[in-house]
Amino acid sequence: MKKTAVVLMISLLSGGASLAFAGKNGGQADRYNEDRSYPNKSDESHSSQNVTDIREAIKELEEEHKAIKKLSANQLKKTDS
Repeated sequence: MKKTAVVLMISLLSGGASLAFAGKNGGQADRYNEDRSYPNKSDESHSSQNVTDIREAIKELEEEHKAIKKLSANQLKKTDS
């Protein structure tokens, strides 16, 4: 029963993290579709600022993932004891 609660907690936390970061990429599909509609248009989606923002978002996601893994490992240790 405790392991089921841990798995449920992990899935809820990871789902919440996904929703939290969904707003940062808002309109991404619109930008891709717009680029396809106007192939001669200059591509501004890969500006240095955008690349920096993407890298920062990836680092934040990796840090959250590590934190979730650490929390779940600690919780599993507690339930096994």
